[in-house]
Amino acid sequence: MTIPVWPSGLQDRLNANDFNLTIGENLVRTEMSTGPYKSRKRFTKAMDTISCSILMNRSEYQTFKNFYETSLNSGSREFEYRDPITDEMKKYKFASVPVIRFIQGNTFQVSMNWIEAL
Repeated sequence: MTIPVWPSGLQDRLNANDFNLTIGENLVRTEMSTGPYKSRKRFTKAMDTISCSILMNRSEYQTFKNFYETSLNSGSREFEYRDPITDEMKKYKFASVPVIRFIQGNTFQVSMNWIEAL
């Protein structure tokens, strides 16, 4: 099955003021009876989390909603998007449902949380 790509009709760069990347936790720490704790990697690769937003108008909202509900099966499928830091294409998945907030007039803000798909 083909991995959906972020729709070209939507904002293709995330809003800089709402962008946060959290590097995934990947250590298991074990406390020793004496001395410093020991640590080891938990997974081959940890999942990074992105908190982000985009702006859209009413027609773009319909494009986004169709993408989320149909192409991504209500957020359960992966999609491709250009990494905001490295500029390379990566696979992401929604970590939670998007939140839409009215800004003014015909402008809405969509806040999203993604995880990098492995």
